[in-house]
Amino acid sequence: MAKSLRLVFPQWQGADIARIVPEVSPDSAAQGYLWGSRILDLLLPRTQDETFVVPVDTAVQRSVSAGVYDADILATQTKDALKLLQISKADQVLTLGGECSVSVAPFTYLKARFKDDVAILWLDAHPDITLPGDPYAGFHAMAVSALLGRGDARIIAKLPATFKSEEILLVGLRDWEREEIYQRQLSWGLKHVSPDTLASNLAPLEAWLKACPCSKVAVHFDVDVLDPADLFCAAGKCPQGLKLIQCMEIIKLAATYKELVGLTIAELMPRTLLRLRDHLTTLPLIGPA
Repeated sequence: MAKSLRLVFPQWQGADIARIVPEVSPDSAAQGYLWGSRILDLLLPRTQDETFVVPVDTAVQRSVSAGVYDADILATQTKDALKLLQISKADQVLTLGGECSVSVAPFTYLKARFKDDVAILWLDAHPDITLPGDPYAGFHAMAVSALLGRGDARIIAKLPATFKSEEILLVGLRDWEREEIYQRQLSWGLKHVSPDTLASNLAPLEAWLKACPCSKVAVHFDVDVLDPADLFCAAGKCPQGLKLIQCMEIIKLAATYKELVGLTIAELMPRTLLRLRDHLTTLPLIGPA
C-alpha cells in the first residue's frame, strides 16, 4: 500500500508581496503565506496519514543575497523539508504551503524516489521562471526554474533530482509580467495551456497527459491561477483566470491518466483575516503579535 504524507510547509520567505497587500501591515503581508499554510492545515480534513511540519523561521529580517531574498534561510528550510521527506519514505505527498517554492522539495524528492518517472502540472497565473539577478528577487517566482535545476546554487545543490522542460506543463498561465520572461519560456521549451484554451474543453491537457511518457504526476495548485471574480484568495488579482471547478476537474483528470503522487496547494493569502488580526492586536488584553 502506498504511504502518504501530509507536509505542512509554511514557508513565506520566498515572497516579497507587501506592496500588493497594502491593507495590512508590512510584516503581516510578508508572513501572509505562513498563515495561509496554517489555515489550510486547519481547513482540510484530517486522515490517518502521517503529518510533518517543516520548521520555518518566523523572524522578519529580510535581506537579498546574490539576487534572492533570504536565500540562506530558504536553503536551510529546503534541506529540512527534504530530510523530513526522506525520513517519511512517502510515496504520495500532500504539501500545504506557503508560497510557491514549497513544491520544490517534495517534487524533486518524488522525482528521485520514482527514478525520473514523474511529470508536473503547474497551475499558476505565472510561469515562475525568473532567475537570481532579475528585477524581482522573490524565490517563489523562481520555483519552476529551480525544478529545472536553474537558479541559486545554495538551493539547487540540495535537490535530489531535477526535471526536464518536456516533463512540465504550465496550466492557466496568463501573466508573464515582462517580455523577457515570455521569451525565456520559449527558449527553455516549456509548454503552457491558457485559461482561454481550457474554457471550452480540456482536450489540450488530455493530449499532453497522453503523450507524456511518465506514469506519475505531481500537481502544483497556486490559488492565483483562479479568476478573482470566481474566488479571490491570493495576493494578486490577475483577471480572466480559471474557475475553481475547472481546477478541480483538471486535477481529477490528471489523476485518471497518471498516478497522482504529489499535490501542493500554495499561495493562500488570507488578506481579510490578516487585516482583522492587525486591528485586534492593538486591543487591551491582546497585545502586539
